[in-house]
Amino acid sequence: MKKLELKPFFKVSKVDIGGSTTKKKPKKKKPTKVWDCEQCLLYTQVNSSKMEPYGRFLLEALVWGEAPGATEDKLGRQFVGNAGKFLRSKLDRHGIDLDRDCKCINSLDCRPTYDNTSNRPPSKKELRCCHIRKREFLERAKPKVILLLGDFAYQSFYELDPDRNFMKHVKMAGLRGLVIPDRKENAWICHSYHPSYIQRGNEDKEHIFDLDISVFASMLNKPRPKSSIDIYTNIKVLDDFEELMYLLTETLLQSDSVAFDYETSSYRYYERIHSIHMISLSIDSRRAFVFPLDYKLPNKKHFWNSKQFSQITTAWKEFLESDIPKIAQNIKHEELASRYCFGTYVNNWHWDTMLANHCLNGTKYTSGLKTQVYIKYGIPDYSVGVKKFLEADPKKRNKFEEIPFKDAVRYSGADSKSTFLRYKDQERLIRKNGLVNGYELFHKASLAFADMEQNGIAVDEKLMKEFDIKWGEEIEEKKELIFTSKFAKRFEKIKGRPLKFNKQFSQADLRVLYFDLMKLKASKETKTGKSVDVESMLPYMDNEIVEAEVRIRKLIKLKGTYLKNFFNYSIDGILYPSYLLHTTRSMRSSSAEPNFQNIVKRDKTMSEIRKCLITRFGKNGSLLSVDYGSMEVRIIAAVSGCQALIDMVKKGFDFHGDWACKIFGITREDKNFKGGLNLRFHAKNRFVFRLFYGGHGFSAAKDLLEFMPDDFESGKPQAVRVKRWEKHFDLLEAEFWKTFSGVKEWQKKLVKGYTVNCYVDSAWGFKRTGYLNTEKIINYPIQGPAFHCLLWSIVKLKERDYYNWKSLLCGQIHDQLLYDALNKEEEDIIKKTTKIMTVDIRKDQKWITVPLSVEWKKGKNMYEMEDI
Repeated sequence: MKKLELKPFFKVSKVDIGGSTTKKKPKKKKPTKVWDCEQCLLYTQVNSSKMEPYGRFLLEALVWGEAPGATEDKLGRQFVGNAGKFLRSKLDRHGIDLDRDCKCINSLDCRPTYDNTSNRPPSKKELRCCHIRKREFLERAKPKVILLLGDFAYQSFYELDPDRNFMKHVKMAGLRGLVIPDRKENAWICHSYHPSYIQRGNEDKEHIFDLDISVFASMLNKPRPKSSIDIYTNIKVLDDFEELMYLLTETLLQSDSVAFDYETSSYRYYERIHSIHMISLSIDSRRAFVFPLDYKLPNKKHFWNSKQFSQITTAWKEFLESDIPKIAQNIKHEELASRYCFGTYVNNWHWDTMLANHCLNGTKYTSGLKTQVYIKYGIPDYSVGVKKFLEADPKKRNKFEEIPFKDAVRYSGADSKSTFLRYKDQERLIRKNGLVNGYELFHKASLAFADMEQNGIAVDEKLMKEFDIKWGEEIEEKKELIFTSKFAKRFEKIKGRPLKFNKQFSQADLRVLYFDLMKLKASKETKTGKSVDVESMLPYMDNEIVEAEVRIRKLIKLKGTYLKNFFNYSIDGILYPSYLLHTTRSMRSSSAEPNFQNIVKRDKTMSEIRKCLITRFGKNGSLLSVDYGSMEVRIIAAVSGCQALIDMVKKGFDFHGDWACKIFGITREDKNFKGGLNLRFHAKNRFVFRLFYGGHGFSAAKDLLEFMPDDFESGKPQAVRVKRWEKHFDLLEAEFWKTFSGVKEWQKKLVKGYTVNCYVDSAWGFKRTGYLNTEKIINYPIQGPAFHCLLWSIVKLKERDYYNWKSLLCGQIHDQLLYDALNKEEEDIIKKTTKIMTVDIRKDQKWITVPLSVEWKKGKNMYEMEDI
């Protein structure tokens, strides 16, 4: 066997496959639109047109704002109004003089106004027209540190720049506090709110702004960012069979750890269109090796002959099953691809750079590998040029094989090199920040989710088709009822045209129909006018026109969203939803394709869609769901240490029911306690949890006004009844906090600790940073851990190999698990799962000082689930 030469190089020896040599007629280029001042014309309407950058720039620092205000426009200088004074005072604390040490610019050089009076936000067109001036200034000034202040500064710097617009989804909220060593500008990029935002009633964010200014100040004495990291070099393509086999059978098996990445034809393996075109791997941060696998040359021949292909896949499979620690960006993807394409489970997954980044950052859209590489190393998006070939419909193969071979290798190698680089940085930071426990939970849970995704959930395709026809016919019937009504005829007479129906009725037409013609009273108003949303129309559901129109809206959503997704993603009667752990700042999960956590439950009409979710075992099986009972109250008791609440939980008291009785003056036997109006549910969500999450009784009073009992202060004028109702809630709030004073003290400590440290801890070993209002500060240590208890249970079920059940764990919906269970295994599933979720977890997690309980339901489909 030919020994692998490990000197880094790049070559393609087999054949020149850099792309087609067929000459094509050059396409006529469309004239490029010029975005400049003449397109904008804002400069003709202001005092200080095309405001020039200001400042002596002694520290080579650029402060980049949003747009001039009235004072700036008058004086012809940036940051001289109230916001400027505020910024200057903050910089003064660090010995920074804005005029002496910095240069100031805005994203827009002319003041945007409403009719030459008050300030207005810049438009996208205005920002685009002014962007050329920003680019010219950056090339001329070459700042060492750039401080971006506000969303419009973010838009101008990132979204409008072709080299950085891949960052457009991150937004300022995801970047503030971070420093990026941008290679294009050769500068440090810092981020924060615009000072005027702090002054507009957001003073509670001032301590965050102070922290960001401190970070900016600390960068001024540093040299320009220099990095020896180059993810594009030292990428070796292994197109020689003997060299490749030496790598797979000798070099890899002697490595300390290996980061690898698959370039696949599709990201959904269940569609049976999946193949692995190319594999890249890194055994250190300096080099990457890339080899084609199921890859066709331009002449449509496979890269390897059948014998070679068989030997390569066998060797790779042996590597996957080996004890070598393995690293990937999103191990769930590589795990499932390995199962489907190589028929094996991956042994000894060591690190997931996507999950680790989420544990460290926790911000949406920052966990993608290209985004991580830019934020950490300042390297622009290296998928530019190949991205369009990678995009694909879930049911279609992508066009990876159309990428010129050298570009494909370069891109693939950059992926594995970047993954290894991020792993080395992240492992150190995870330990330093005390996030090991949280990361390990997510790491193990991601692999358990891979099992759940692979199992999928069965759907009744016949019933889906019946619903599609039935609901379509009902929509037409309801439309006919509305269009032939006297009110529709009056509408046409007044407006000179019929009601508009484009997928649904327009809100403008509905306002005329409901409030002008039918004389209904609007229950609330929005910025666009009187509200016609479904909730606002509920009091008028006895009117056949309102009932028909609201029903149409619900049916359109059922058909166009839920049912459509079921049809799109169903494969031979099985849905395979994805479960994600890297998208929410609360560190809870999300779901996609389809969103299994967003299937309607409480609306009786729309929840009928749940009938389509069935057991695959027919008469021999059922769906089983298990959910923690009163979990958030139990978590609050455990983390707050409030003895009164702990005692109440230990006694098994119906906490929410007690407060429902106090609020509405009812007993548990009342028909509206759990049935009818379900006042227990409303007391739980609109009063108890509102207070537990930092809210107040007066807002609960307004929210629950519609449920005020008829006999409450009966005989008094309505205005007096409402006042008494609000007073009633003031007294209830006082009683609540007198009873649970321990929770109140815990809340105060949380808020105070966040103000000092700018983060909130979780019992499971996570930290949430960035701006948090009071509700989120208090919410984070409750809702996250409540879900993480479920996640821990899923991990334990996997570790025990699901007790070798033939039944399948097939879904996770918020704090609920779903089994597709064989009847003969049902008793064992309930017994063992309950033990894990209520007993084993308390032995492992000592902070859970209260008993836990679970609630089980069973049914042939998800609509007809009954308590066990």
